[in-house]
Amino acid sequence: MSCAVEFDLIESGFRHWGFQSSPLIFVVIGAGLLVWGSPIRVKILGLFYITFSLFFVYVDGSSYNNYLQYVQAYESGDFEIVEGRVEEYREEGEGARKVKFGTVGGQQFVVHSSAYLTNGYTEAPSKPAPFRAGRFLRISHVDGDIIRLESCA
Repeated sequence: MSCAVEFDLIESGFRHWGFQSSPLIFVVIGAGLLVWGSPIRVKILGLFYITFSLFFVYVDGSSYNNYLQYVQAYESGDFEIVEGRVEEYREEGEGARKVKFGTVGGQQFVVHSSAYLTNGYTEAPSKPAPFRAGRFLRISHVDGDIIRLESCA
């Protein structure tokens, strides 16, 4: 049986740099307010910007740590592989917020649309989706998060 790779964590890389780095602009603004702001209110606002932004950079950093854990599991072979037809398939939500549920090889999977920030497999609404009822798939996963998806004919 031949299989085509639909998603591979290593090939896709970390996909959320834009979102992760967006609070850094407020660090720069806050630093500018601290350095060049004259009234104390402006300096306090600058300090608030820096503190608030660094908090979000820290919180968002957990997503990158999660990605690194997946890469380590992928490279060391510390993941499970299941294959079979997608059964018990259902969808919830509409458009960019669509979530799909299905069972492959006795393991339940949740597949989010690309609007969700997750390091595992997501589906773009504009592309034909391999995760659908009756489709034969080979899924490599870490605790249910898909790190490699192959559709088989």
